[in-house]
Amino acid sequence: MIPKINAIAKSHKAQYFVYLAILMMTNVVLMFTEPMGIMARMAFILLPLGIQAALLASVKRPGLMFLLLLPKSLLDAFQFVLIALYGGSIIAVDMFLNVVTTNSTEAGELLSNLAPAILLLMAIYIPAIFTAIVSLRKNCFDYTAETRRGYLKAATATTIAGFIFFAGAHFEKRGFEAKYDIYPTNVFYNMDFAVRKLEKIYNCKSASKGFEFNATLEPGRDDTGGREIYVLVIGETARAHNWSLYGYEKETTPHADTMSNLIKFNALTQSNTTHKSVPMLLTPADAENYELIYRCKSIITLFKECGFKSIYLTNHNYNGTFMENYFNEADISISLRESGWGNNHDYPMADTLETMLKREKGNKLFVVMHLYGSHFKYSERYSPEFARWQPDHAEVISPKFKQELANGYNNSILSTDYLLDRIISTIRNEQCQSFVVYTSDHGEDLMDDRRKRFLHASPLPTAHQLYIPFIFWYSDKYKECHESKINLTLQNSAYTVSSSRNLFHTVADLASIKSPYVNGEKAISSDEFKASPLLYLTDHDGCIELNRLPLKRLDVEFLKEHNLQGSD
Repeated sequence: MIPKINAIAKSHKAQYFVYLAILMMTNVVLMFTEPMGIMARMAFILLPLGIQAALLASVKRPGLMFLLLLPKSLLDAFQFVLIALYGGSIIAVDMFLNVVTTNSTEAGELLSNLAPAILLLMAIYIPAIFTAIVSLRKNCFDYTAETRRGYLKAATATTIAGFIFFAGAHFEKRGFEAKYDIYPTNVFYNMDFAVRKLEKIYNCKSASKGFEFNATLEPGRDDTGGREIYVLVIGETARAHNWSLYGYEKETTPHADTMSNLIKFNALTQSNTTHKSVPMLLTPADAENYELIYRCKSIITLFKECGFKSIYLTNHNYNGTFMENYFNEADISISLRESGWGNNHDYPMADTLETMLKREKGNKLFVVMHLYGSHFKYSERYSPEFARWQPDHAEVISPKFKQELANGYNNSILSTDYLLDRIISTIRNEQCQSFVVYTSDHGEDLMDDRRKRFLHASPLPTAHQLYIPFIFWYSDKYKECHESKINLTLQNSAYTVSSSRNLFHTVADLASIKSPYVNGEKAISSDEFKASPLLYLTDHDGCIELNRLPLKRLDVEFLKEHNLQGSD
């Protein structure tokens, strides 16, 4: 290896082509993985090729330019990891935001299982960087000014050809633009978009400081039921397809399967990323009016305005996200991570809830519980008694360990079912007006088909990332006081809903809360409820109907098979 590196270091002409090949690897791979027309493919290759070839030929030592382009190489490495995860897709805005908002433990678990891809990148880039550094001290006579001029002429011609094909691609597909469609320009645009969005997120606390829901209880509301306890549980990465409650062949939700007073909904999320989905679940913002997210408060404040004492329990560290603001809105905010329970298990939350209910005996309570749920690494999300399906430990993320990954994931759903049963049992024992609503922020891919897709948050979602559980449990006392709401909820459960669109309004309506921000047409429990087209929030925060989202054929077929509206 060392003699080969030295040989390349002695030839600037050899370095020129080696560095150009390395710089172009990402474009070559993406040309085959991304959907593009002929004109677009030619522009996608020729423009970056011509520009990078010209840059390398513009200096006497191409190794110097390669080192100056290291930031772009780091971007290429990030893009290759993304390709290893999703089989394609450009680095999206959400990817950059995930890097900032994901806690270090979760990121470490993921990276440790991408060892093959990371080792391959190291094998390519480390020798190239070493060669470039060594070459800076060597004078090579095979890279004359005349040779460089020839390379510059070829690079210029290539760039011009690239612009011609770019113009043709723009004519072929109206809206084809460099900032959206040419790598790495599109990634730099996404990075800038992410930075500007992150600034808005950081400023939303001050922007929402004076926000009020102007919430009141419904006129004539029946308060004879006494104490009220309403609980909203936000799961993580739970997909409905792996819940036996939703027809999965393995008994992953034995408690929910047999539970009385339980209503389930067919639901799709409006985003496959936590930092978008959870804030939409907790606020009146959704894909249609997402900008509201930057100036409004959460459902916590809505209930506080109506005299409820609020409790927020979480098993997350919030790194400057919307959720950190919502967490701080509550009267009582408890993070299991800050309390020293750092094993990523959610079970202690049930004990904390029981303690809080005993301490707050005289109050009307609204509780938000944000679980860690089924986040990868699945086998670390539950204790041994829930390790029903074996083997459940995957050495690396690979189709070779598909069964192990699926077993670990199913075990994590089993443990979530147990936790929900404990939460509901605890609330049921209070013998008061109460309900528990559970949904997940998004689903997950488990290498389900020939695409071998894994995890979530891909720029283009799959059906498994969209299809989530959404359930509602109510106490007997609640039914006595609100039987009409129960009947309407049962009636409307026949529709497929968007959890991000409907949850906030449904929870408010179930608690008989009125506000200019509570829309009866979006509340599944309301007589004003209207089924609407299913929507999705795009990477650049645009709103698109699910039918217009360029889902793959396998995903469209899955949605049709499961009778989910919006799949036609």
